[in-house]
Amino acid sequence: MSYVLAARATQELTAAAVRQALADSRDLLVSRLEHDEEIGNTLRTFPRVQVGSVLEEDDRILGGYALSPLVLDLLKTATQISGNIRAMIVVETENGADVSAPLHGPYALVRAHMESTSQALWLMAPQSRRARIQRCLQHWCGEVRLFNGFQHEWSKSFASRESIGYDDLRAIATDAGLTLEGFPGRKSWAPVGSGDILKSIEFAHEGAMITWLNSWQLCSGFAHSKHWASLYFNEHNGTAADGAAVASALGSEVSLPVLATVVHEAGLLLDEASRRYGQLSTRSDAAWPR
Repeated sequence: MSYVLAARATQELTAAAVRQALADSRDLLVSRLEHDEEIGNTLRTFPRVQVGSVLEEDDRILGGYALSPLVLDLLKTATQISGNIRAMIVVETENGADVSAPLHGPYALVRAHMESTSQALWLMAPQSRRARIQRCLQHWCGEVRLFNGFQHEWSKSFASRESIGYDDLRAIATDAGLTLEGFPGRKSWAPVGSGDILKSIEFAHEGAMITWLNSWQLCSGFAHSKHWASLYFNEHNGTAADGAAVASALGSEVSLPVLATVVHEAGLLLDEASRRYGQLSTRSDAAWPR
């Protein structure tokens, strides 16, 4: 075979490999989003936790700040975001579903998906009831702090709302035997950032391509047009007159596999959080290991 024919054959093989990679990424995206829809349908069959379950007892202790409706709402939000991603990127054609991969919009949605789901898993992750109660109250302290903090700004344009106090949360913490040192303003009661949450739940990550934290960071990079994210995945088309590298736009042969990867990782996070919710909402509290 001549060098010319060999080079042409290599190009054809490379093109075929690219087409196959794109097809695999498209299939992964579509199947994952369909699976998220199935999870959303399943979650709608759990209007209440089972009587005598671990979560029912958690909810009894937490009263009006119950854990199960909080995490269920977070998980349902994630599945609704998956539906929005599907509406944005999946195009039905006469040959079946096809996928486009715009550079910024889907990543912002995947990022929001991961933030909702990771918060839910973080709240449910501890084996100890005391730790779950602590995290739930920590979450609500953050909610109260944000609500009250916006009062001044809101009152300029909207009807003012009465500030929310911490008395009920303090009473729940006391009854649960939690240490109230620094309540509610110290770090131990402050909201935990998404980055720290994702690092803390990585132990539950199976079948990973990249870590949940890295997936979330990558989504943030593309969603906010950060140079480092696009630079990392861009291919270079040579140099300009001044010697500077000229990067191409992120093409579909790169953007589609990257999007498929982060959607896959977000899906694994949703799988694990949904599994944990099913476990805590159905397992008998009396049989739960302490």
